[in-house]
Amino acid sequence: MQKQSTGLRSSAAFLELARAPFSAALALNMLSISYTNAMPSESGGVGAKRPSQEGLKLNQHSALPASNIFTDSSVKTISNRPPLSKEEQGVSASQQTLVGKPKQTSFGQFFVNLNQEVAFPEGKPEIYKTLPSLGVTGYFGKDKLVTWSLSGGPAIQVSDSPKLNTVNWQLDAYATLSPMKNDEVNIYAKFKTIWGADKNGPLKSLNSGIVVSLAKSEIFPDILETINLPERGIYVRAQNRSGWNGSNSYASSITEFNAGWAESWYPFQFAIEAGPQLIQRYSQGDAGPLSVNLGATLNVQYIIGKKSQLFLEYNPSIAFSSSNGPTVHTIRTGVGFKF
Repeated sequence: MQKQSTGLRSSAAFLELARAPFSAALALNMLSISYTNAMPSESGGVGAKRPSQEGLKLNQHSALPASNIFTDSSVKTISNRPPLSKEEQGVSASQQTLVGKPKQTSFGQFFVNLNQEVAFPEGKPEIYKTLPSLGVTGYFGKDKLVTWSLSGGPAIQVSDSPKLNTVNWQLDAYATLSPMKNDEVNIYAKFKTIWGADKNGPLKSLNSGIVVSLAKSEIFPDILETINLPERGIYVRAQNRSGWNGSNSYASSITEFNAGWAESWYPFQFAIEAGPQLIQRYSQGDAGPLSVNLGATLNVQYIIGKKSQLFLEYNPSIAFSSSNGPTVHTIRTGVGFKF
């Protein structure tokens, strides 16, 4: 009888031991179901799945460093490999400020521009010009096909020669056309009138040309300098500058063919270009001799903020003979604000 009882107890213990793994598995399964059902869903309810390991959604007030967050609409996501910063990507200064393309359509936006220009003609007095201006700019057409601006203000000129000290009034009308899909071609024109410099009427000038990026880099319209530089790479430019005196007589024509190179390291953008200048001057409608100079441009831009920038530009025009007129070195600097 004692042996039978001992056998029953051994059998019961064996059954309990065999049943233990199944009980543990059942308990773990119930615990997993309870945890899953307790997880909140994106709509704030329950029954949602656990978040994946690919990313966690955060609100816009996340304290995580910006280098670890990229924005998708209004949601920020933690990426396993943070994206490069704009500085590391070498984003063009033109894309960050006035010369960049805004994402929303704008048909009228005001800007202020302050330029300082100094000319050093060999054998002649130096000429200093201060050009503050107020303007309005906008664009129309798909993908900012046409950009335009109107600006005006006083033109204050000071020189070592008292007869050259004047205060005139200047009005500029500027427009650009970007006909290509990737904007690697830019056609531009700037019409300028100056009142007060000629007693017979306002002086007029027209600067028109075309810029082509051989590197197929995007060219951004520049309403401040109207230089229109590509983001980076080699480019070519052809332009003509024509002038009329107060009597509406044709006074001069300067045609330039330049090759250049541009590069961007945010917040800086650099460009250098050079080429021949074909100069034709007129007197009472009669053309003078055609002369050829060497012209160049060194341009540096610095981005202050999303709506402001500084620039510095050096323009030498080197004459190879006295009949071509004096060699002239011109330095321009300025600051622009858009609001």
